[in-house]
Formats: sequence, structure tokens, C-alpha cells
Amino acid sequence: MNRDPNAYRCKWSNVRKNFQEHLEHFFSEQKSRFQVVFNRLRINQYSIDWSK
Repeated sequence: MNRDPNAYRCKWSNVRKNFQEHLEHFFSEQKSRFQVVFNRLRINQYSIDWSK
């Protein structure tokens, strides 16, 4: 077991950074997927003929 508090803190900051990057990646993926769905809905909405 490494008792050096600096090594411990360094390890934790790395874990936190990786986790943050993972979250950001996940959210950007979700956002782009949502954007695609939203765009499709909008296109469908405008392609409907409202005058009927």
C-alpha cells in the first residue's frame, strides 16, 4: 500500500479527469443523437401539408 498522500491525490485527480472526459463524450453523443431526432421531427412537421 502506498502511503504517499501526493501519489494518492494524483491518482484521484486522474480518475476524476477520466470520468469527466467520459461524461462529456457521453453527453455530446446523446446531444448529437437528440439533434438528429429533433431535426427529423422538424422536417416531418414542415413536410406535412397543413392546409388540408
